[in-house]
Amino acid sequence: MILDPRRVHPPYLHLILGLGNDEATAIANFLKSLDSMDPALTAALEASAEALGDEELTLMAVIDGVAAMLGQEHALFKQLITDDIGVLVGQKSLDQWQQLSEALKEAAAGKAEAATTIRYPTLPAGQVRSSRQQRKDAGRAKVLEDSAKLHDEAATAVTESVASVAKARAAVKEKEAAIGLHANSEGEKPKEGVLYLEWKAALRAQGICMEVYWSDSHVGPAIRSFLENREEILQRLRAKIASIHGQGKADEFYQRHSSVLEHLAVISHLTRKVDMLSAQELDELEAACAAWGRAFRAAYPDHAILTPKGHSAQKNLIFFARLYGTCGIFGEDGLEALHPMAAMARLIVRSVKNSVKRHRHQAMLDHLAKAQPFR
Repeated sequence: MILDPRRVHPPYLHLILGLGNDEATAIANFLKSLDSMDPALTAALEASAEALGDEELTLMAVIDGVAAMLGQEHALFKQLITDDIGVLVGQKSLDQWQQLSEALKEAAAGKAEAATTIRYPTLPAGQVRSSRQQRKDAGRAKVLEDSAKLHDEAATAVTESVASVAKARAAVKEKEAAIGLHANSEGEKPKEGVLYLEWKAALRAQGICMEVYWSDSHVGPAIRSFLENREEILQRLRAKIASIHGQGKADEFYQRHSSVLEHLAVISHLTRKVDMLSAQELDELEAACAAWGRAFRAAYPDHAILTPKGHSAQKNLIFFARLYGTCGIFGEDGLEALHPMAAMARLIVRSVKNSVKRHRHQAMLDHLAKAQPFR
């Protein structure tokens, strides 16, 4: 059997959906790349990183000054004198330094208790210390109390310095996330920067949403609204880019995407028209298809070879439009409109408890779907 290619129409609706989503994705990716170069965010990140470096140097100095107070035999002290403090401070966890603070507090408590025991000893009944012994014990207790105080102050210094380092690290991480430096690391989604948030706000302002159930892409109504309101969306983004990166970068962005979307909007409108196209509309469609191909290659020189959808839009659409005088009558919009009704019917059938009746209804739905004269 030889298939007549003139009877195999391109999927008009899905061509526009694919090309529209490709352009929306290109815009989003470009804005994310600009977010990573946001001068204000970059400056804030550099300042936060510098502040973190200062706090880590302070912590290193505090640790270096108080480590010996724990004594040569303490496990933490042994670790500190056999490892590079700078390397240890640069590790992600600050738990060991908090352990150092707790060890210092424990040592301070022990010294304070020993000082109290020496200053106020429990003597046998009837025994009294001489004045000389009291002065001697007071001196010993004073030494221990001073040492306990130093340990307490050292523990406080370590705790405060550890808290400062933790706060500085959190600030750096926040700034890194703002400019998307963690994008796609360990399976994470790209973070949202200033311009990308502006892009989402511009879409919301036009009532456009990205459907989560469809790979974070735009469905039919959203793509049509995107194309119809392209000028407002692009101008808003243009102004935002200009305020951060200058007018030159903003104009470059606008010209690249407006030229592509302008012709794609014409193609979308005329291929969805469920009526015969006039001679003027056919000429307009042919000009838009050719102009879209030129605009796309100019906007994306690295992708001069069009995708199958792009090739169909540039070369095949006009052939079928002139052959039949229309595209919209053969579009998938009607069948796509049946999807929610079919899904609702299948949901009702799925809830039937009787398995025999459920399978019977399911078979009937399948038969009705196959029997529809949409071929």
